[in-house]
Amino acid sequence: MKKRKRDLSSLLDNKRFVMVLSVAIAIVAWTIVVLSISPQKSTVIAKIPVNLAYNASAYQSLGLEVVDEGVVTVDVAVTGPRSVVGGLTAADFVAFPQISQVTADGRYDLPVVVSKANTVKDFEITQIIPSTVSVRFDRVKTQKFTVETDLAGIRIADGYILGQGYATPGEVTLTGPENEMSMVSRVVASVKLDKQQQSTSITMAELQLY
Repeated sequence: MKKRKRDLSSLLDNKRFVMVLSVAIAIVAWTIVVLSISPQKSTVIAKIPVNLAYNASAYQSLGLEVVDEGVVTVDVAVTGPRSVVGGLTAADFVAFPQISQVTADGRYDLPVVVSKANTVKDFEITQIIPSTVSVRFDRVKTQKFTVETDLAGIRIADGYILGQGYATPGEVTLTGPENEMSMVSRVVASVKLDKQQQSTSITMAELQLY
């Protein structure tokens, strides 16, 4: 018995052992506090995508489409059991704008609704940041244009003349917001070749909208 007491005493004199023991006691104490005294946790789940096409039939019946580009996201503050909240990701939420106030084309600041993707999970949504999103609606127009060619960027060798250029395909279809489409009158393929040309050439060309 005395030997065991001496062994224990020598262990307590060992700084490394005391340090490890202290960390272990702290972890056990923290676990007890978390599980019994403070089982709830609050956190923020960031960058939840807002589905702008949610309930699209409501505004499509007015001949409108969402014409904004890019991904709109919100952050969501939640509270619930630590075992649940600690494992939440953006995939656990469904976010979409309320579109009841959309009656014509234009830009609207719409309230955001966020719900649980899985209603079985026990947590509460306490805040949506930001609470509104800016969304632009417009009537979408589709129109076909003949592709013209601009050969001003071609250098011709001495003794040669510049013939006519042809675009392939010779026609393109543009789709976009009606207000912006009304400003397009011509589609031109601008051809640029650095070297002096002595024969027929095929090259890529950038399309310009006028």
